[in-house]
Amino acid sequence: MSTSGQSNLLLADITIGIVGAGLAGLALALALRQMGFPSVKIFESSAGADAIAQSSDQLLELTANGSRVLHALGLETQLQANAICPGFAYLRTRRSGFLLVQRPLGDFSEARYGAPNYLIRCSQLRSLLERACVTRDVDIRYNTEIVDLQPHTGTLQPRNQPAESFSAIVVADGAEAGLHETICVEFAEQTPAAHSIRARCGIGTDNNAVSTWVDDQSYCVQYPVSEDMTELMLVYQDAQLTTAGANSPIEDADSPEQTLNQWIETGHPQLKKLIKHIVAVDRQAPRQGQVASHWHAGHVALLGDACHPMPGYEVQSANTALEDVWVLATMMERWEEAPHLGFSDYQRYRQPRMRKLVRQTARTTAELLNATPPEQFRRNFKWSVINRFLPEMSMAQWDWLYGYNCIKGFA
Repeated sequence: MSTSGQSNLLLADITIGIVGAGLAGLALALALRQMGFPSVKIFESSAGADAIAQSSDQLLELTANGSRVLHALGLETQLQANAICPGFAYLRTRRSGFLLVQRPLGDFSEARYGAPNYLIRCSQLRSLLERACVTRDVDIRYNTEIVDLQPHTGTLQPRNQPAESFSAIVVADGAEAGLHETICVEFAEQTPAAHSIRARCGIGTDNNAVSTWVDDQSYCVQYPVSEDMTELMLVYQDAQLTTAGANSPIEDADSPEQTLNQWIETGHPQLKKLIKHIVAVDRQAPRQGQVASHWHAGHVALLGDACHPMPGYEVQSANTALEDVWVLATMMERWEEAPHLGFSDYQRYRQPRMRKLVRQTARTTAELLNATPPEQFRRNFKWSVINRFLPEMSMAQWDWLYGYNCIKGFA
């Protein structure tokens, strides 16, 4: 940032308000402090960090496009100490375990994309970001619900507290809160909603790999968490999973436990061994992937799920929010004496990418959830042939996503 005496005097008067102390809000506060903004305040309606962790503590898969931002924020050492770096990603058929796709991660990801893949609990990553924010003198105000904001004056109204005005405000309170409606109520690029069930199993996996088991109208992702813990995420198209293969019927199940158990017990032996060790099961609310038509107005901008909610089963929700963080902070820094003027550039760079990702997510999900046997056969044949004989093509088709480097530039 500028170092002239006049600019520094003006910069001392710049104040930034952030609504939401989730991953996106904390990461943005850290980025803004790193870029030189002197006053950053976060307003969070929850009572504290423990309350946030209890409400959302899912396992996150951070791919290179997201982890590179955390590295740039100074968290590389902490991530290496607290997260898992899986070595491979496998895509297999559910019953036979036939290998359709094998994608190297670990050192390969770092060599190809400049950053590794991580598996880390949301609560752990949030704790790392919060500690870094406290170290950088970010003012985090818990138990403070924002009941109104005025975009054109940059004013926030906390419940039962005096209103506060800011040079710029960023709303990062997720997809379910209503503050984003002040900026935009129109969403496009919608993906079909799918249903998902998450489960924890008290048993470790045989290898350090993320495995996806695919079947008709459903697939299950198996994450290695620790030596004595595995996490599963079952995704399916209909509200109730009624079949899982012509020879393996699954009856309508009211409980997520029953649905998951029936899906697993007719699968490959590597899946079957998990069934006796399931310790927690939770059905996730279905959510569409969408992109808001407007990401900013006046002194207010939207961030992460507030402007482009991703389906709950899509790993890129956190990663794209981190991309948003770096681009938004950089655009605000370029207009350091009036940071809200950088919001239009932020939308211009980020919105097309999110539209492309939502469309690609819809296509990929449709392939994974193919319903008819002929569609499944063509899909499996295509994936296995490309993986075995054209591995570079198989990996290169995702370079636009994982190789996106928002530290060096934008696309």
